[in-house]
Amino acid sequence: MTEGERRRGFPRPETVDAEPELLDYLDRLDEYDPDRWERAMEAKGAVEPYAFTDVAPAPSDVPRHGAFVADGDGRGEVALAEHPAQHASFGFVGPAVELRLDGDVVPGTLFLPLDEEAVRGVEPTSVALFRWDGERRTFNRVVPSGSRVLPEFDRDDVWHVHVWGRVTSPGVYVAVGLSKDPAVRRTLAAFLAARDLFDELDRDSLRGFRDRVCQLILCAQDLGGFGGAGNICDRCFGLDLSIGLPELDLVHPKLPGGGFEFYPCIPNCRYAEWRSGGPTIWHESSTVDLAGCSFDVALDTSGGTATWLYTASADGGIWRRSASVLPGAAGWAALTDDEHSLITTAVAVAPSNADVVYYADGLGYVLRSDDHGRTWRRTSATTFSGVRRILVDHTNPMRVYVAAWWQGFYASTDGGATWTLRLAGQILDAAMDPGSGTILYAGQRSVGVHKSYDAGVTWQVVLPWATPGVNPGASSMIKIALGRLGADTSRTVAVKFGEAVLVNRTGGRPPGTVGGGPWSVRGGPGSPGAGNGQGDWSHCIAVDPFDDDVILAGGQTLWRTADGGQTWTILNSPHEDEQAVIFDPTRQNVAYLATDGGVARSLDAGATWTHINNGLETAQLYTCGIAGVKAVGNMYHSGFAGTRDATTRVWEGLEGHSWEFRNIAGDGKTSWYFYIVGGGDLLRREFPATPGVPAFQQIAVFDSFCVAGDPRTASDVLLVGSTGTIQRSTNGFTQPPISFASEMLPNVAATDRIVAVVFAPSQPGMAYALASSGKVWRKADVASMAAWDFRGQWQSGAASLAVDPQHHDRVYVLNASTAARSADGGATWTSIPGTGAASLPQTGDYRSIVSYPFTSQILFAASRFGVFVSFDDGAHWRTFDEGLPNAVITELEWSGTALYAVTHGRGLWRRAWCP
Repeated sequence: MTEGERRRGFPRPETVDAEPELLDYLDRLDEYDPDRWERAMEAKGAVEPYAFTDVAPAPSDVPRHGAFVADGDGRGEVALAEHPAQHASFGFVGPAVELRLDGDVVPGTLFLPLDEEAVRGVEPTSVALFRWDGERRTFNRVVPSGSRVLPEFDRDDVWHVHVWGRVTSPGVYVAVGLSKDPAVRRTLAAFLAARDLFDELDRDSLRGFRDRVCQLILCAQDLGGFGGAGNICDRCFGLDLSIGLPELDLVHPKLPGGGFEFYPCIPNCRYAEWRSGGPTIWHESSTVDLAGCSFDVALDTSGGTATWLYTASADGGIWRRSASVLPGAAGWAALTDDEHSLITTAVAVAPSNADVVYYADGLGYVLRSDDHGRTWRRTSATTFSGVRRILVDHTNPMRVYVAAWWQGFYASTDGGATWTLRLAGQILDAAMDPGSGTILYAGQRSVGVHKSYDAGVTWQVVLPWATPGVNPGASSMIKIALGRLGADTSRTVAVKFGEAVLVNRTGGRPPGTVGGGPWSVRGGPGSPGAGNGQGDWSHCIAVDPFDDDVILAGGQTLWRTADGGQTWTILNSPHEDEQAVIFDPTRQNVAYLATDGGVARSLDAGATWTHINNGLETAQLYTCGIAGVKAVGNMYHSGFAGTRDATTRVWEGLEGHSWEFRNIAGDGKTSWYFYIVGGGDLLRREFPATPGVPAFQQIAVFDSFCVAGDPRTASDVLLVGSTGTIQRSTNGFTQPPISFASEMLPNVAATDRIVAVVFAPSQPGMAYALASSGKVWRKADVASMAAWDFRGQWQSGAASLAVDPQHHDRVYVLNASTAARSADGGATWTSIPGTGAASLPQTGDYRSIVSYPFTSQILFAASRFGVFVSFDDGAHWRTFDEGLPNAVITELEWSGTALYAVTHGRGLWRRAWCP
């Protein structure tokens, strides 16, 4: 058994028919070593964090032609240049300059003077540096860049001395700012809304669109324009939209709703914090299951009425929401995003003090909050293996118990500072009598159910493992629930014993003891073929506090009895695999359910259920295909889901559970095709679907691990990485049938899996391929019949490849341990782990490397435990986690204008240049 399984409390089942979700979950636990994870988090904490640091000092008086200050021994010259596109922007605020360098890549800071009069018409802090891409005829924003401001001027009269930018490549550079004029802003909003049309319309249609916008907005006098006579109106009619208006990169979508905000990227911003991209559910009536698995739920009832509901999500931490059943009640809030582990297995609230909350994490620690979940601390250095139940005394919040699956039942009288073993063995569940904190129950594998009358000091077995009529088997679960009516002597005790439910009406006392009575084996969940054979995965039971005859029992399906177990009804549970169920002891008929799909609520004593996942962003994503702001991902127990705009965080279900373990990828070219790879064939999902066309289609039958489309508009070449070969289609973007031909690779082995195919942005048609063995190939033009060129080999275990946006020979690779760079197209390699406190932590688990698409030498790397950034080609790395929860990261991608992190437990996250 792995340490991950022990800490989480899920042994690997011996039977081969265990449910696929459990087996996959255990496969991931095999990779999860709590001690290694904690070392990784500590190592990440030792890395210098990303923060704005000032650039090289500017010359005291920047010359008219600009200045370049190289890092180290590099050299460069700046000269005035002919403007490459005078009519491409409202916001040009300085001359165009050409930077010449003594080499293809020389890092340094470029300073460009600004026109004082022109700069007064733009937002003071919006001015940024842009580089002209002559081949694509577009301006690319330099990141980072910003402007210098003279502080002695009045705020309304601020003006800029110069713009600066961190650059590495020669070329023509210009300064652009965002206009202050409200009419210009309205015009820009219209252009931004239709930006995706700029590349689709022919030149005449694009001019017609531009003229209509100019006439309706900027040149219309009644809308605050210039009536056709103003200079800016004339400039609007002269705009060349085919170049794309560089200032649109200074305008950002409004979050979380629609529309656009005209706020600039301030100089010390560079990048904003990470923001959630969902999935979330905004309507309580939604039936789509897009939250991740929740293991436990708990209520704050200290005030006599349930106030707060907590849940322990499997991989997304502790969450809290209002327990109000009124419409419009507040949604969920994450409480533990900054804690070292977001794996949470149990949660409990002190009945006598709502400020005190305990939970158990994936590192084995018990954590405590004394302020309602705002801050947390580990109660001690003690770790437990597999905590699935925490109990807190009714009157004393310092008296707490844990049922540790692989260690025993422990007690603490000082809030967890010290722990005492009260019962050794595999303790599967525990319960506390609602009338007395000293009366406890504990379920022990291979022994049965124990009861204690002295807070766990002594125990007696009240329900033996070998009970007549019950065949628990070697791995059966025990779950315990107590009624709240009467006293201990007449307490209803219900136990889910593997497949069976047993009920005792005498406080668990068996026949032959004083006041004892029978344990009655009930039907329903215990009946043959009842569908609750979940091994150690999902089991739950609860007794209605207002009616001892109403019992809920769940596993893969949820059952209810209203006559003490004489008859049972299968319920329409909102999600299969029920992990925990509780009744609200302060409100009759209210109950809560934790499942593999989040949290649900019942208002009729468990007869019907509705998800209350509004804002519970705990999706356990495996991979995502991302195109612009669209994304399609596969998530645990919810199949495929997609969002049309990740900035809204609203997603929709696409395909069922059977697809959840297949990887998803975009092709890098379209914004509507997403590919399902990794299962012996290649499938394509169109999203959003075209009416009348099947959205989900098989397009090839061969091993597939990655997909890449030729970004050239006229090309239909689609490349698919397979085992030992590249599969190439010349009609890959049409409707099936789509034909593929194998392109053999020199020096390839039969076991080489092609895990990445990436196009070189600066060399149209050129693509690189990476095998897991570390071998690298290149093809100069994928539309040709020419063979792939074997370039060289790096280390084995390679997982990710990136190409510099401006230098096609500059390539980066990454495996689980580190990253490397090649300056000769993959022939030779140099490791780039960083130095000192600016190094990639040597704790492994690296997943993705991404090159910033507009400026050389800016790299992003993701491990399972964090994201890192380098602004100097890997010489130094910084943590890049501001605002990103400490969930497991499975992928990192750049799409459109933002970096995306795919997490298993907290959904999709997005980080743009600025707010």
